[in-house]
Amino acid sequence: MSTLFSYLIKIYAEADLSQKALNVFYKMLEFNVKPLLRHLNHILELLVSHRDFIMPVFDLFKIAYKYGVFPNTKSYNILMGAFCLNGDLSIAYKLFKKLFERGVMPDVESYRILMQRVCKKSQVNRAVDLLEDMLNKRFVPDSLSYTTLLNSLCRKKKLREGRAMDAIKLKQAIMARKMLVDGELNQTNKEGAEYDFDLFVIGAGSGGVRAARFSANYGAKVGICELPFHPISSEVIGGVGGTCVIRGCVPKKILVYGATFGGEIEDARNYGWEVNEKLDFNWKKLLQKKTDEINRLNGIYKRLLSNASVKLLEGEGKIIGPNKVEVTQPDGTKLSYSAKHILIATGSRAHRPPIPGQELAITSDEALSLDDLPKHAVVFGGGYIAVEFASIWRGLGATVDLFYRKELPLRGFDDEMRAVVARNLEGRGIKLHPQTNLTELVKTDNGIKVITDHGGELIADVVLFATALRSTTFILQVDEYSRTNIPSIWAVGDVTNRMNLTPVALMEGTCFAKTVFGGESSKPDYRNIPCAVFSIPPLSIVGLSEEEAIEQVNGDVLVFTSTFNPMKNTVSGRQEKTIMKLVVDAETDKVLGASMCGPDAPEIMQGIAVALKCGATKAQFDSTVGIHPSAAEEFVTMRSVSRRVTARGKAKTNL
Repeated sequence: MSTLFSYLIKIYAEADLSQKALNVFYKMLEFNVKPLLRHLNHILELLVSHRDFIMPVFDLFKIAYKYGVFPNTKSYNILMGAFCLNGDLSIAYKLFKKLFERGVMPDVESYRILMQRVCKKSQVNRAVDLLEDMLNKRFVPDSLSYTTLLNSLCRKKKLREGRAMDAIKLKQAIMARKMLVDGELNQTNKEGAEYDFDLFVIGAGSGGVRAARFSANYGAKVGICELPFHPISSEVIGGVGGTCVIRGCVPKKILVYGATFGGEIEDARNYGWEVNEKLDFNWKKLLQKKTDEINRLNGIYKRLLSNASVKLLEGEGKIIGPNKVEVTQPDGTKLSYSAKHILIATGSRAHRPPIPGQELAITSDEALSLDDLPKHAVVFGGGYIAVEFASIWRGLGATVDLFYRKELPLRGFDDEMRAVVARNLEGRGIKLHPQTNLTELVKTDNGIKVITDHGGELIADVVLFATALRSTTFILQVDEYSRTNIPSIWAVGDVTNRMNLTPVALMEGTCFAKTVFGGESSKPDYRNIPCAVFSIPPLSIVGLSEEEAIEQVNGDVLVFTSTFNPMKNTVSGRQEKTIMKLVVDAETDKVLGASMCGPDAPEIMQGIAVALKCGATKAQFDSTVGIHPSAAEEFVTMRSVSRRVTARGKAKTNL
């Protein structure tokens, strides 16, 4: 149904039939079919091309938010551009401010849209303010932004008194950028030019450290800067190792291990272990062990940099030119360095949705360092962070309510596996609240009152916002080699929002070093990247989901599934099934995707990922001898097709 609606919207959009596309959008809602963000942007582009439709777009925004379709930067840019063309500059500015309020990050185009309009209205000072704001927020303005402002400055005889940026300096900036883009040799970029560093990296997380070390191993002189260490990040606090090591994957996995033992101890009774009725758990001891481990890893990362002869600087890094960085140390001292190449690897940070009382909630950063284990926790979010923390707190004995906007948690994963995870969460005692938004938090004598959009209320002692991680700056657009629109400036990791996983940042950092200093042009390969959700029990996947395969494959798709009670559970008595799944191209027999929810899923899936990377077929899976008795052997013994899905509405060609 969703595919059909998507096709109709695309057809009407291409035919410039605004009203019909809009009608299809509303029909989707009528049939409870969730629209996608691309549907919204298709219709926005159509509507704003007709002035009569501009104002109703606000209603469309409200409806989109209501149904969990959140307009992105492109959505706001479309609308801002329309109001600018319509002469409604004040409304365009309001939309620009809304970007920040909604937690949607603007991009270079957002600024340029406003700059072009204010320059046409001869409001040059406002345009200069916008350009300076771009630079302050670590954007790299494109040549059109500079040219727009330069032309206006040249036309206007008087500039605001005290402006440091005048027409001459702007012209110099444009010329310098042009030389870089065109590859011309200028004074700061010619062969043999002296730089403080061959490479300067801003951000010492997984991607930044990998790029710095590998570049140094190729003979480059490398500097790297990072904010002072602390488990809870902010704009002035970070730490070598980054989000994953200090306040992400590693400490979270330690807490998952700790939470898993509760169920394991209970299961041990039927294996002959005599366990006292009352089990005592010491939260502070686990917390201290977690902190000890991240301190150890923080030290290891520092030693890795030192052993590679990478100069580590503590402070906030800022780009002040194509080959210039400024580091503000904790005491406020500013240091300036030149570098032939600059790499941005500043990662992402947890954020709070803009609802009344948001300051009463915590993010995943604070959740990893709570002084006391919550008795009743509310988790808001349907992604992996929300599901994992719900599992952790429930495993440690807390009452947990999980609220999320969709019908199932883990949007983007295979729908069948999402349903399995939801069933397991409920089986472990977590209360699920699908299709529910939090609208307000209120502090009371008994705790935090949580109010939902359905009018429900409950009291909790901790509310966790786990809706998403956001780039620490703004999402940077890069090419396939991780280069920005300025040839000397590069970016890897979450700040580019390509695939926000630690191993992917490591891959991107490795490819960067090979390309720039290893003499080997190397592009990151985003195909068949495995990942895991460390819920209890965990989910792990690699390749395409069933839904993605149906969408992308021209022919039929074969789905193989196996659902069984793990041997361990048959003795312990735990009623929790493991499910495995293979998605296969019927025509080529190639295995397109694999997924598993059950004990040890991530450990098993890592091996399956190697097979998919090598292009394994179902026949090759079938011919592989399994390890018995193990859960993993099910992947090579699934002989019967669970279902065959025929491609709908896809034209077959001989091309």
